[in-house]
Amino acid sequence: MNPKYAQIIDCGSIPLWNSISQIVMHMEKFKEIGGACGEIECILAEKKEDGTDVGFVESVLLRAQYVEYKLGHYLDKAMESMFGFISVLPGAF
Repeated sequence: MNPKYAQIIDCGSIPLWNSISQIVMHMEKFKEIGGACGEIECILAEKKEDGTDVGFVESVLLRAQYVEYKLGHYLDKAMESMFGFISVLPGAF
């Protein structure tokens, strides 16, 4: 087996219908790229699995986690790229 591209998706990830093809098209366009990653989006549910509404505290915690994850990744990767090196290509950015 000698694939041109390998796709690794984190457990629990749900890719959008066109996300994999977008990454492949990007890598086809820019041949010097060695890897690419997508951007993670948290699913902020309005209801729980049992159909009840998500409570205020749960909603605030979910949104706080979302903001922390986004800011952490943006700041970490931006700082690393300033030095010309990204230590780990995340499965999702």
